[in-house]
Amino acid sequence: MPTAVPDHGALRCEEVIDPKQKGHNIVLHIICDNASISGIIFNGVFYASYGNIYSFMDINVTPFVKFGQKNEIVMLSGGKTTILKANLDFYDK
Repeated sequence: MPTAVPDHGALRCEEVIDPKQKGHNIVLHIICDNASISGIIFNGVFYASYGNIYSFMDINVTPFVKFGQKNEIVMLSGGKTTILKANLDFYDK
């Protein structure tokens, strides 16, 4: 980080989530430098953005996590932006 998105499009990554986290809620946080996040696709499930009015998205992805396997995360961008921070956080249920 930071990672630049030069134009409309998508950025993709894969993340393996430790099976020891199964008892937690898992939240994906993405923060950009402007309101260009168009949506997130997590393991094939689409999450719509907030209408391009915020520069962040917080998504509970717990029901769709494949523990101990690769999880695909795709951020869709409606324009030029820079991802300032992207992380998965674990919270007690």
